[in-house]
Amino acid sequence: MILYHYTAAENFSKIVTSNELLVSPFVKTLDIIERNFYLKVKRFIKNVPIDAYISFSTENNCALWELYGDNYRGLRISFDLEKLKKNNPGIIIDTGTVTYCTMADIDKQYNKTLLPYIKGSQIDWIDDIKPCLLVKSIHYDFDNEYRFLIDSSKQKFLNINNCITEITTYKQVSS
Repeated sequence: MILYHYTAAENFSKIVTSNELLVSPFVKTLDIIERNFYLKVKRFIKNVPIDAYISFSTENNCALWELYGDNYRGLRISFDLEKLKKNNPGIIIDTGTVTYCTMADIDKQYNKTLLPYIKGSQIDWIDDIKPCLLVKSIHYDFDNEYRFLIDSSKQKFLNINNCITEITTYKQVSS
C-alpha cells in the first residue's frame, strides 16, 4: 500500500536530509475531538503505551495539497507502508484507517469503552482502545487518513530510509 505525506518545500528538505518524519503528540492535535478522547483514555488507563501518531493519506487529495502542502507550493512524498513498518520496529504500536465521527459518536464510544473499565471490567487493546485512537472529527473526513500509533518514549520520529517511492509537486499531478 502506498501512503502520501503532504508537506511544505522547506520541510521537505529537512525530511529527506534526515530520513525522518517527526511524530505528533496527541495532546497537540488541532482536532479537539481526538485530543479530548485521547486525554480521557490516558486519564483512566495509565498503561496505554501510545502518546503520539503520524498520519498519512491513502489517496491524492487537492484539499491536502492546500492544507499541508503549503497552498499547492509544497510536495507530496509517497511511502511504501510495509517498508515503513519494517524500518520502525518497536515504536509503531499499531496502524489503521481513521474513522470520522460526530461528537455524539465519540461519546457513545467513550461510554462503551471507558465506563465499563472504570467500573472494574477488563479492557482489550485491539477491541477497545485502538478504535478510540483512530477517530477524528467528521469535519476532516476528506483526509482519508491512515495513522501509525506511536510510543514516542522510544523515539520521536519515523525512520523513512529507503521507504520513499515518489516525490511529486502539485503541478505534476494536476496536469
